[in-house]
Amino acid sequence: MDRAVSTLSPQTNGAIAGPTEVLTPCGPVRIHYVCMRSPAARKVGECAQRCVRATRVEDAVWCFISELLKDPDRIRAGIEELVEREAGRSDPDGEARLWEARIAECSRLRSAYQHQQGS
Repeated sequence: MDRAVSTLSPQTNGAIAGPTEVLTPCGPVRIHYVCMRSPAARKVGECAQRCVRATRVEDAVWCFISELLKDPDRIRAGIEELVEREAGRSDPDGEARLWEARIAECSRLRSAYQHQQGS
């Protein structure tokens, strides 16, 4: 019997798997979230993250989300803060100037490349 499909990337024995637990003839298979870097990168110490049992992660996330959903005032306040933050950052003329400068730089680089290839 399969449980709900996870939205993160749990892995078991190096293969990506969706369910958090799968019953097999030999018993349940536990699934863990692991670092998505290559095994070689993990061996040389670039990734210090340990594997985490999927049920622990999913239980913690569900607890956080369910507590958040039980407090509509907190959600409303968070949305209002995001709207205010976005409204304060909105500067269409400034963004247009930035894009014009970027387009001009790309045109300059393209012309220089074409000139170099023509020589």
